Amino acid sequence: MILQGDCLEIMPTIESGSIDMILCDLPYGKTQNKWDVLIPLPSLWQEYERVIKDDGVIVLTAQQPFTSMLVMSKPELFKYSMVWDKRLGTGFLNANKMPLNVHEDILIFSKASNGNYTYNPQMRKGKLRRKATGHMSSNYGKFERLDKVNDIYHPTTIIDVYAKQEGKEHPTQKPVELFLYLIETFSNVGDTLLDNCLGSGTTLIAALSCGRECIGIEKEPEYVELSRRRTAIIQQQLF
Repeated sequence: MILQGDCLEIMPTIESGSIDMILCDLPYGKTQNKWDVLIPLPSLWQEYERVIKDDGVIVLTAQQPFTSMLVMSKPELFKYSMVWDKRLGTGFLNANKMPLNVHEDILIFSKASNGNYTYNPQMRKGKLRRKATGHMSSNYGKFERLDKVNDIYHPTTIIDVYAKQEGKEHPTQKPVELFLYLIETFSNVGDTLLDNCLGSGTTLIAALSCGRECIGIEKEPEYVELSRRRTAIIQQQLF
């Protein structure tokens, strides 16, 4: 579902406690683009907290100094941060003054305590390794060792997804692969997602691809049309 308008005007129409996950690439306020204007955070959090379920997860992308602004705007809900390694440097105009930027932040918020919100670790395969298992007796007198070969690794806080530039139709368009990873990690099949700054429609496309429902809100008419066009293509492929 794609809704056109100001998110602070549309979100109050969404039923309280009806959203399982919020995934949004908010405006960072770093460019001169007309859409890159910071949303008033107190008003935004008021709606986020109202619509999200008690065990739901709010996932927001960011870059400094916006990262710090977001965390400090709602520290009681902040859980941890992750890093998207884009593998593609930006900021070449300042390359002689500072390092190229190859990452963005991903911030995780929830009303629930750790362990009580939705989390599905996306296990990954890696090199075979030997893992010592066993236990010690209470007096440390005996240790039984068993070597176990394992090539399955828990995910880390670094998400390595190449930020392809070809095919981008929005200046800050995120890869579908990145949002698919986040959606599968922090929601379940059949869940309802919200993206209140839909942009090019990546959240909606990723959600549909893995069996989730999604409400997308976008203010700019050109990006509403872009989202509808991209969504229509993925729907044809899926159905």
